[in-house]
Amino acid sequence: METRQATGKFFSMYVPTNFQQKSVPMANGEQVMAFDAPSSNPATPVRVAVIPDSKPKTTAIEQSYDIELTKQSKGFKDLTRTMVKWPGAQSAILL
Repeated sequence: METRQATGKFFSMYVPTNFQQKSVPMANGEQVMAFDAPSSNPATPVRVAVIPDSKPKTTAIEQSYDIELTKQSKGFKDLTRTMVKWPGAQSAILL
C-alpha cells in the first residue's frame, strides 16, 4: 500500500494515498483534519480525524466519551474505543 505523510500543527502521520483529505475549521480557530477512505457509501466513509485542542477543558479520554455518545445518538452502533500510543501525546484514543 502506498502512503503519504500528512502533517498538521500538532501531528504527523502516514495515510494511504487513496484517502481524501479534508480540513474543517473549528470555532476556536484550530483545523480538524479528516482522512476518508474510499467507500461504497459516501454518506458513511471510513474516516480518520485529528481533532486538535490546544486549550482543552476536559481530557482526551473524556472527549472520546462525548464523541462516542454523539455518534451513538446519531445511530452508530459498532463503535470501539482503544487507547493507543502516540509519540509525544499524553493520551491518544482510537474511536
